[in-house]
Amino acid sequence: MALPPRILPRIGVLAGLCLLVAHLHAAPLTFDQALQAALSTHPLVQSKRSSQVAARAEREGAEWQRYPTPSIEANTQSGGQNGGKNASLLRVDQPLWTGGRITAGIEAADSRYDAAGAAIGEAARQVHAHGSDSLLHDHRISL
Repeated sequence: MALPPRILPRIGVLAGLCLLVAHLHAAPLTFDQALQAALSTHPLVQSKRSSQVAARAEREGAEWQRYPTPSIEANTQSGGQNGGKNASLLRVDQPLWTGGRITAGIEAADSRYDAAGAAIGEAARQVHAHGSDSLLHDHRISL
């Protein structure tokens, strides 16, 4: 069932009026609420949080280098009268002494995690400063 062409603009105007009424009844945000919304959704802060998650995963990966690493190999040789031979090998590699390489890797990952946390704080301060500047600019214009 198709709507007559003259009804479509009326539906659009009605929808716009409904949105306007809903907007008028919405409570305005305080500066703190607007700032919290900006800090939780700003792309700069989100990217720094993602970097911190990646640094945490890197730290966990560096920690796993202390543990043994199992590996399995399976070889098949063809030919001969017996129809071929199968050979399997199970190996476990354990670092006994690495000269501090593993510990240094863990400490470097810890430093990157701490730096990522500081970067989140710096990004939050930038967003806060930008929001404060915008508020002051808007306040000056309204005076």
